[in-house]
Formats: sequence, structure tokens, C-alpha cells
Amino acid sequence: MENFWHHSLYCALIARILARQAGKCDPEALFTAGLLHDIGELVLFNRLPEQAKEALLLVLDHADELPVYQAERQVIGFDHAQVGGELAREWKLPPLLEECIAYHHSIAEAQRYPRETALVHLANILALMAELDTLDVNDVSPIDPRAWEITGLDEAVIELVVREAQEEIAEAEKLILGNYRQRPANRFIQN
Repeated sequence: MENFWHHSLYCALIARILARQAGKCDPEALFTAGLLHDIGELVLFNRLPEQAKEALLLVLDHADELPVYQAERQVIGFDHAQVGGELAREWKLPPLLEECIAYHHSIAEAQRYPRETALVHLANILALMAELDTLDVNDVSPIDPRAWEITGLDEAVIELVVREAQEEIAEAEKLILGNYRQRPANRFIQN
């Protein structure tokens, strides 16, 4: 759970930063989309714990960096993004949130909010980079090249965005935790 919320907060912060850079998007709406983008993971672990665990083990056993959502599709037949999109519909969340949650791994399917969905896709992957403290895009899941086209951004923003998010996380943790403890810099599973 700690890793889940840490990644979600990173994604939210980065989505807000990217929205400001891209313009024409509401940074606070993108913050919320980033925060909720993986909400379907919680449903899977709660309702299908054995299958969710099997998918994670498949990721860990896969030598060529199989993303969690693809492992979920292999094991369960659907992924956390699809579940999250359904949950957003059921909760009657705004369509922007629904689409960003449902399609952050498959941005070509976003119809109403392709730019915002592409920003959440980028934020998800840049959050992994921030968590791993790397600027090498080869260390994380691949970025869909359409995301750069759709958002009007390019790879030149990566370092600035990752470093800014790391500073914001460090400040938030300092305020909340004080000197209580240092957080681990990485996550073991990539979304």
C-alpha cells in the first residue's frame, strides 16, 4: 500500500507539472487523474488477490520487463486500468478522470481527452523514473511515442519534471514525517 500511494502521489505531482508545461489542460484535474490512475490495482488485490499475485509473480519472473498491466491481461483477462475505468464510471467521476484512468496504458483508445490521457501516461512513466532516481528512459516501461505528439512536449522535459517532482516529494515528506525516516528511492514493480 505504501508503494502504491507513493507512486500515485509521484504520478499526480508529475501530471500537474506536465499539464502546466503543455498548457490548455487543468493542472489540478490532471493531479487528481494521476492520483487515481492505478485505483484498479486496489480492486484487483482486494477482489482477485490470487490472480493479482500471480500477475505480479509473472512480472518478476519475466526477464524482458513485462509490464504489470500486460501480465494482468495474461492472467486475468483484463487489467487494472480497465477496472479503474469501470470503477470511475460506476462512481460517476468526471469523464476526464474516467478516460485518463482507463487508458493511461493505451492512449490511442482515448477519444474525448487524448491530451490529458497522454499526460497521465507520461506522468506514470516519469513517476517510475523519479522513484528509481534515473533519467534513462531505458530503465522503465517504454513511453508511447504518440504521447509526445499529442501533448506537444518532448523528451527535453524529462529531467526538469523528474527533479521537480523529487523535490516536491522530499518537501512533503519532510513536512509530514520530519526526520522520522528516509523513504526508499525505488519501487520493485513497474506499472
